[in-house]
Amino acid sequence: MQQLFPREGETRPRLRFPEFRSAPEWGQRTLGALTSIVRGGSPRPIDAFLTQEEMGLNWLKIGDVDRDAKYVTRTEEKVLPEALSKTRVINPGDFILSNSMSFGRPYISKIQTCIHDGWIAVTDIPNDLNRDYLYYAILSGRSQEYFSDQAAGGGVQNLNTDVVKLLPLWLPTEPEQAIIAASLSSLDAEISAEGRQLAELKLHKQGLMQQLFPSAVEG
Repeated sequence: MQQLFPREGETRPRLRFPEFRSAPEWGQRTLGALTSIVRGGSPRPIDAFLTQEEMGLNWLKIGDVDRDAKYVTRTEEKVLPEALSKTRVINPGDFILSNSMSFGRPYISKIQTCIHDGWIAVTDIPNDLNRDYLYYAILSGRSQEYFSDQAAGGGVQNLNTDVVKLLPLWLPTEPEQAIIAASLSSLDAEISAEGRQLAELKLHKQGLMQQLFPSAVEG
């Protein structure tokens, strides 16, 4: 994946798809110059705003998203509409990044949800910026190294909106963005399929071992 993005001081990636080898050099912009970067908000005390009513608004917590997931698809809890003035709402297609612990890890939301101040949202993404390309660009080693270098805080590293706004992004043409995104998405799909197959094999092995050895009752 790292070869698909330019190295420090370079304007072309080391690995380029054949149809783009004679294409122009990549441009560079900061994430904040292309999108809106905002921090989530937390109504307090949160227990006073939680609800199980249907009219409640989705309330996204860190635990609602698997670390290695690409998409936000659900929330376990909801908050009252009265929380709107104290929180931030994101829409399908918006990005979020955790600003602590697994900081800088991007996720694409597939739902409308409120986010607390442990999240940073990337919104107003322009139509000519491929969302899957943006996802992999933020996830790339170079971007993650930038976050690691810039993260502030004591024992726990964390990010703030100013750091995220200044993230440098390499921008090829839209067609090249699309083919890079499609290639990496295809690999992710294969990895997920292999992961499911491995989990099934482990479960099969566990069941087989239980049948091959006597149980405690059987002696």
